[in-house]
Amino acid sequence: MGVRIEPCHGCKLRDGCEQIAAFKAKASGIGARTVRFDCQKLSAEMRPGRRIMVATPRARECGHPYDPDMRIESVAVPATILRNSGFHQFSCVIDPGHVYGRLTHDGFELPDEKYRFRRRMNHQRILRFLDEPDREICQFGNPIIPATGTCDRAPDGGECICKEPTALTGDQE
Repeated sequence: MGVRIEPCHGCKLRDGCEQIAAFKAKASGIGARTVRFDCQKLSAEMRPGRRIMVATPRARECGHPYDPDMRIESVAVPATILRNSGFHQFSCVIDPGHVYGRLTHDGFELPDEKYRFRRRMNHQRILRFLDEPDREICQFGNPIIPATGTCDRAPDGGECICKEPTALTGDQE
């Protein structure tokens, strides 16, 4: 029986990684079924602002109108890592317009923006790292959209609270 090595199990950086051999050598012969190591390579890639693809659930209506059948499927959506929560866990926000789930009476899906912000997740939820420049994160932890220069949470594309003078927002440091 083999040893499950965390975080190598399910890691998207595993192909061509030279650290897995060293982790296996350290874990062999100790009689453990699961061994955890702190991978500096994975931690460096899971930095705030890093662009990733994550899997998110999506409800699909299948079948006939008189006999509806709902199925949950996994969909890959682009996201931005907001923070690294320690031991290869992260929090992220899905890009606007990519989370669907509310159905209209005509059967069309509408974006459901309240489910865009994700809680702490394990690194296995990352499908792949995108080859895009990192997004800037404002002082309140929201990604700044490059096209507009405003925060993701700015109401109606206006100014985010982080653009307010510190006299109004208080010292957040």
